[in-house]
Amino acid sequence: MASFTCFTTTPLGKRSLFRSDFVGFSVGFPVVLYDGKFQWKSQRLEARSSLENQVSDMSVNAPKGLFPPEPEHYTGPKLKVAIIGAGLAGMSTAVELLDQGHEVDIYDSRSFIGGKVGSFQDKHGNHIEMGLHVFFGCYNNLFRLMKKVGANENLLVKDHTHTFVNEGGQVGELDFRFPVGAPLHGIRAFLSTNQLKTYDKARNAVALALSPVVRALIDPDGAMRDIRNLDSATNKKTVKADVYVAACDVPGIQRLLPPRWREWDLFDNIYKLVGVPVVTVQLRYNGWVTELRDLERSRQLTQAVGLDNLLYTPDADFSCFADLALTSPEDYYIEGQGSLIQAVLTPGDPYMPLPNDEIINRVQKQVLVLFPSSQGLEVLWSSVVKIGQSLYREGPGKDPFRPDQKTPVKNFFLAGSYTKQDYIDSMEGATLSGRQAAAYICDAGEEVVALRKKIAANEAQRVSEGVKTSDELSFV
Repeated sequence: MASFTCFTTTPLGKRSLFRSDFVGFSVGFPVVLYDGKFQWKSQRLEARSSLENQVSDMSVNAPKGLFPPEPEHYTGPKLKVAIIGAGLAGMSTAVELLDQGHEVDIYDSRSFIGGKVGSFQDKHGNHIEMGLHVFFGCYNNLFRLMKKVGANENLLVKDHTHTFVNEGGQVGELDFRFPVGAPLHGIRAFLSTNQLKTYDKARNAVALALSPVVRALIDPDGAMRDIRNLDSATNKKTVKADVYVAACDVPGIQRLLPPRWREWDLFDNIYKLVGVPVVTVQLRYNGWVTELRDLERSRQLTQAVGLDNLLYTPDADFSCFADLALTSPEDYYIEGQGSLIQAVLTPGDPYMPLPNDEIINRVQKQVLVLFPSSQGLEVLWSSVVKIGQSLYREGPGKDPFRPDQKTPVKNFFLAGSYTKQDYIDSMEGATLSGRQAAAYICDAGEEVVALRKKIAANEAQRVSEGVKTSDELSFV
């Protein structure tokens, strides 16, 4: 006997509940995702399941590639599915299953949905962010999900450029605006940028031209094979369902899995993935920080001014940042106040042990190095969010440890950006993993129903024999 528990909230219910959760800014279509609209009470979940010894394989069942075809209409038995985790992976899985007619409940430990791309509001109405949530135009599966739930109407599309801010306010950019798409637009961007020296331009352009992306123009499946081969406090509640999906991040699934399940390599390999610490800092100023050209304009508060895009820098500990009050004014601009700089320190290892005041002080000094015109501006409000393990730490030899969505447990599936799919650990990867998990679940429909009947018969026999039924996970 073994059991697993996780903290949960009231089930999510109908899909329309998160229609408006996708709001923000984009660059080459990056967008910040946030949510702070739902308050749920926590509960504890225990699930019942059953085991077998077959491990899944990416070569069968799950949709393959970056742009999987639309699923066929499901004609099998309808299933009751419990999804643990209300992040992008969990929501993507839920939407796919709902569209196929299944009954779905989502549970999460937090009082807001969105997982690693979520946010919440403090008592003063400030949106507390847990990372700079950015996605790009190649995130086809994420755009598809947003269109399905009606969230695509909330996008603020930015120019397809990567803006670099160097020490002293010197601005460079990679401009991907070109009539011809990848990889030609990327080669042109590297060759024309003022951010790189001539040697670096040529080296990057050649590397991009020789990458699997070029082969994908002629042979998408072959290119993907090449890429895959690059690297060989609460109330207790029992939830019963036909299928269980753990849509967690790496530390979440490591806490969730019963120790006994590590007998299977698929589960044991998950413990070989280690998350990267991330520190997110938000600074609200009494003026406009990224207004480089006009000091007088940067001090006025009647109009938002500055660099309206996602920003990168090689000269600070935060590699990417943005002025959210400028890029997403509907939700982040406050009348009479200025810039809301959000900076992401990743990897955040050196900052994790520091007190928040010290982190804020260091980030303020680095902002001043990038934007000398911000001298004299005051910080009106600040926030620091530390995540001990966020995305898993990429490195040689790590990719083979990513598990499939189908597991050795017949009615237990995985979803999450860390699982095996054709993107790195990202929002697109999380969304794609949900599609793959849903496909595996539909494929297992008949088998799951047979398993449900077998478990019911076994429990009935135990009751008739006077054997006490445990609330723990029972194995067949």
